Amino acid sequence: MENKIAIAFDFSQVSKNALKYAIDSTKKEDILEVIHVDNTLIRAGSDDHIKTKMVSEIKEYLKIKDLPENLKITVLTGQIKQELESYINENIFDYIIVGTRDKYNLVERWIGTTSLSLVKSLTIPVLLIPRFSFYKKYKKVIVASDYHLTNKALLHQIKIWNKPYGAFVKFLHIKENQDSDYSEESQNIVNVLFEKEPAEFGFEIAVLNSKNISDSLLSAAYNYNADVLITISENQSFMNKLLFKSLSKEMIEKSSIPVLFLHN
Repeated sequence: MENKIAIAFDFSQVSKNALKYAIDSTKKEDILEVIHVDNTLIRAGSDDHIKTKMVSEIKEYLKIKDLPENLKITVLTGQIKQELESYINENIFDYIIVGTRDKYNLVERWIGTTSLSLVKSLTIPVLLIPRFSFYKKYKKVIVASDYHLTNKALLHQIKIWNKPYGAFVKFLHIKENQDSDYSEESQNIVNVLFEKEPAEFGFEIAVLNSKNISDSLLSAAYNYNADVLITISENQSFMNKLLFKSLSKEMIEKSSIPVLFLHN
């Protein structure tokens, strides 16, 4: 089954590395669409001129003579977040890959400041790639299950996503409250993964007591040598939206491994 994947691109090294990660981590039958949004007041050239520049710099970065046949170049004009969100929703992508920076300032190109906005606004999965990350087949995955995995659809997403990799999945719940009970979520994980047949990958469920969710998740991921960290936004109450925004921002700014954000 082929996937349709968007890759945000702003000519930065970060976005070029995210594109390389996308090419290395996907199948030849997948459709990759590299999307640049020109938000300059005075345009440097036509769409064709910008596309030509994109092709030239991508080929130089990847050290190839021709672009892969499954790769498409798209140029949009306007406000970055609005144009990306509208285009992605209208063209029905399976997920989007976005590069993230380890430092942010006013003169950075737009990738660094757009990633959090896309995580919050899009309903498709968003895979964030830190600037020095490179793809290796996923063998270990941590799922941050702080947002209560009582939703079977989300667990099925993880099951389907992991099918090509067969990675070992560690569901990690960070307990801020000593009295909180995680038994319902744990039972749901087991029920869904073994609903019709045994899981095609190994998994474990762990609980960690901590007051600092983001630092604890990242520390656990690094100690576990995780290849990717999955975070889920499941409860849409006002307070949890604020918490998810804060956690997302910290994940984006601090993580040195890819972070996959799933949405309800």
